[in-house]
Amino acid sequence: MKCVWIIVLAGMMALNVSAKKQKVEPGSFEEKAGKYSWEVKADPNLPNMLILGDSISIGYTLQVRQFLKGKANVYRPLSGAGPENCGDSVKAVDSIDKWLSSAPKWDVIHFNSGLHDLKRIDGKNTGPEIPSQVSIADYKKNLQTVVDKMKATGAKLIFATTTAYPAGVKPCRLPEDAVKYNNAAAEVMRKNQVQVNDLYAFTVNRLEELQNPLNVHFSEEGSTVLGKEIAETVATAMGWGKITCPAYTSFAAAAEAGNAFIRAKEYKKAIGAFEVAAELSKTVQQSSLALKKLEQCRANLK
Repeated sequence: MKCVWIIVLAGMMALNVSAKKQKVEPGSFEEKAGKYSWEVKADPNLPNMLILGDSISIGYTLQVRQFLKGKANVYRPLSGAGPENCGDSVKAVDSIDKWLSSAPKWDVIHFNSGLHDLKRIDGKNTGPEIPSQVSIADYKKNLQTVVDKMKATGAKLIFATTTAYPAGVKPCRLPEDAVKYNNAAAEVMRKNQVQVNDLYAFTVNRLEELQNPLNVHFSEEGSTVLGKEIAETVATAMGWGKITCPAYTSFAAAAEAGNAFIRAKEYKKAIGAFEVAAELSKTVQQSSLALKKLEQCRANLK
């Protein structure tokens, strides 16, 4: 049977949304990231995964965390209560020690730099005539520095290529630059025997389906698709087995799925959904409803 997966981020909304907002590019999930909880409730018995990347990775971090629930503690750098945009490779060199110190041990690091390196902007001006922010030569040098630091942790390293985007995005990024920078990164990764997760190949023919129009950023649905692909790649590389599916991130999502399974008379699946709903319930009413539905489903299985 085809795996059904549902991601609804509403249940991750944090009560405190007063974190200072940073200037972000239009269309980025960063625009509303402050509404969600990014705290990791670490299970000491699980391996630790670190996600490093720009706003594209901010868009899929919570989804990866849900797909790997019960398999790994999934972290990313934070700025206050919200996610930190890891930016270009220059920032990565400057910040990598700090990022790596956020947990005592890393088992796997999924990382990316590139989208901000190739961006063509100079103050308020942007256009194809302006050089990329970081030259390809410096980009490769910076990646090597970061890889050396990460290899010293003993973690499994997986580099994600820069995702595809159409012509005409603002700030200016030329589509052909993504290919050039990804090829440069691939050279560094081959030299260091680092696994590559080719998100460029995964997205290049699916931009209309997954990406916001004329933008480098992905829709919530697109970020969920990316999150699932990343979770599967990491789980396979680490021998963690199949990812968690379906994934629910709120009481409402789990309860809605459970009711759909009841209507379809798929009571075992409904039980799974309402067990999650009970776990995610925040009120006595929600908890009572989930427990009542569980009793109903179990009675139907007798």
